[in-house]
Amino acid sequence: MVLKNKKLKLLLLIGIVGFFATHSLYSVKAKNFTRTQSWSNTHGKNKTVITLKYGGPNHLTPIEATVTKNGKLIHTFKKAKDFSKKNRKDYPVLYEKFSGFKKLAGKVKKALALLKKYDPFGYSIYSKIKDKSSFDGYIQSGNEFINGKIPPLETMDTAVHEISHQLDMENFRSQGNSYYTIKGTFLQVTKISKLPKRSVVYELLSKEDKEDWDLKGKADTYLANVSGTMPFEMLLEELNAYTIGANTVLQLTEGKKSPYEIGTVNPGIIHMMRFTSLYLDNLKAKKLGLYKKMKRNKAYTTVILKLWRQAEKVVNRTCASKKAMFNTPEMDKETLKRTYSDKSINGLKSLFKQETFEVPQKCN
Repeated sequence: MVLKNKKLKLLLLIGIVGFFATHSLYSVKAKNFTRTQSWSNTHGKNKTVITLKYGGPNHLTPIEATVTKNGKLIHTFKKAKDFSKKNRKDYPVLYEKFSGFKKLAGKVKKALALLKKYDPFGYSIYSKIKDKSSFDGYIQSGNEFINGKIPPLETMDTAVHEISHQLDMENFRSQGNSYYTIKGTFLQVTKISKLPKRSVVYELLSKEDKEDWDLKGKADTYLANVSGTMPFEMLLEELNAYTIGANTVLQLTEGKKSPYEIGTVNPGIIHMMRFTSLYLDNLKAKKLGLYKKMKRNKAYTTVILKLWRQAEKVVNRTCASKKAMFNTPEMDKETLKRTYSDKSINGLKSLFKQETFEVPQKCN
């Protein structure tokens, strides 16, 4: 989640650089039915500030832009026709905001129509989030529409994945986490104090794990550096989000008369299962007291089990699909085998004595 958000910010900043030679400020504010963006550039003693206000139900429609130089208002734009030829040359990014918003609104409308028809659950996430402009941003920052008509599946996957995080954060509890699941219900957990950070998993990766470039990339993203300092509950958060994103790809690909002929499912769902099993196995081996404390907390372990079973179902469905597959099917199946091996699954197994854990049937 962290790096994807950084990527989106980076894309926005690149747009700003195209407008100014340098930039020093970028901010977004949401209040009532408006959203404000501000850019500033300082060159010598001269400081130029551009402020752009958006309106509409999704904070998508530009309604007014102002340009000030050293505190003095020099331009006000309320529609594309307000830009002279010189203005268009001087402020190309700003002009594009006014002249291109209808095109973006059309893209978002198409994406939402696809979700509503083929992935009602994904659409339900959009309907529940408070700030819907974030979804617009993910659609805007994704790859070009296929034949100009439909968004790429990876764009839809990312958008739904990310707004699921947003919904969970909007329902965040001060002492725990909230997970919105495919069943349309929230799972709640209260944090267990003193659990190791998720970074401990990084050192547990096998040689085969590190040779899987995609898995290694996910490990670098979620288990290393600042991201690695996040708690175990946030690893479960990623497991849930990757499951939801994968479900969106399957729904869009397998739906009756779907415009998508074939789909690729992000194996991040398998990677998060791998990281989760390694974490729990290590906790049992190295922090037995904390492991027993977790085991006694039935409300907590029930959430783990439900998120795991939800992921298993989506993984199994992917392996069985005739229209969708994982990015690197054979490599991903090997990762599944390692995940369910005795070296990795014991921590999970011991939490649930009455449950069985085997590689999803269709993935063998």
